[in-house]
Amino acid sequence: MDLVPLVPGNESRIIGNIAVVVVGAGPTEITISAEAGGASITVPLEAGMAISNVGTLQTGQAALPLDELVDTPLRQAFRIDVGPGDRSRLIDVVLLVEAKPG
Repeated sequence: MDLVPLVPGNESRIIGNIAVVVVGAGPTEITISAEAGGASITVPLEAGMAISNVGTLQTGQAALPLDELVDTPLRQAFRIDVGPGDRSRLIDVVLLVEAKPG
């Protein structure tokens, strides 16, 4: 897959929140690996989603595993491995990233 460049002027931004949405049925967890810092996090999917909950998303809940990626550089590569589970009905994987000033 090709890398998508950041819009000019966003090179110093950091991650404010992050989410992965798995569209379709089957997989029960994802592993997301981040280039910066070498984080590799395995997260169970709830209703096909894994999210962080920092800042305005934190509503008295405990920290979530993807919170570990918050405040890391936006300018880095991520790898998302989907599984385990039947991937035959997997339609798409969507990565959502909220950027904030670094």
